[in-house]
Amino acid sequence: IVARGAATEVDGRTIRVGSQGFMREQGISTDAVEDASLRLVDRGRHVLFVAADQQLLGIIGVEDQLRDDMKKALNRLRNQRVDEIVLLTGDQERAAEVIATRLAMDGYEANVLPSDKADLVLRHQIHGDRVVMVGDGINDGPALAHADVGIAMGTTRTDLAMEAADIVIASDDALMLPATVGLAQKTMSIIRQNFVTAIGVNTVGLVLASAGVLSPLWGAVLH
Repeated sequence: IVARGAATEVDGRTIRVGSQGFMREQGISTDAVEDASLRLVDRGRHVLFVAADQQLLGIIGVEDQLRDDMKKALNRLRNQRVDEIVLLTGDQERAAEVIATRLAMDGYEANVLPSDKADLVLRHQIHGDRVVMVGDGINDGPALAHADVGIAMGTTRTDLAMEAADIVIASDDALMLPATVGLAQKTMSIIRQNFVTAIGVNTVGLVLASAGVLSPLWGAVLH
């Protein structure tokens, strides 16, 4: 169930694994593990609830492993004139806050669905911002497609993310992000140099040719 969890049949029983909201939607009470869940969330864990039929079996605390050098990569992006870096995640508020704080991000949006991520991208674009979206999962597909530049990154990226993205980085090295942005900026700089040079040289040639200083033959050679 997208952005909620998963369900399957095992020995005639319905096993569900997912968010607290998913359990409540299925009529399963989570009151018995409320304190334990909050303790995990305060430690920055994403909490998964496990139930068989209508009985809650327990919870699992999952900690996202931050990619090596991610903070360094974000600092380099800021040096490349990236003004605002925001975390979009389906995780709970506290877990998102811990990660965003650890990486010194400008903000975060927690408990977001795939459609919410796309809406947030569109909201920034409406305000005139150019948006780069980085993701690797199915839930990131709509946002990757709507962004000005969508980047699918990582060795665990999904086919949907790759299809929706403009750029695919087949590596978990976070420093590839600023390297890619730097390569794009350098490419555009070369294009602008070529454009200015071509227009400038042709303009000088036309002026000299019209003044009779440059013959048509040498004008053609200059062009």
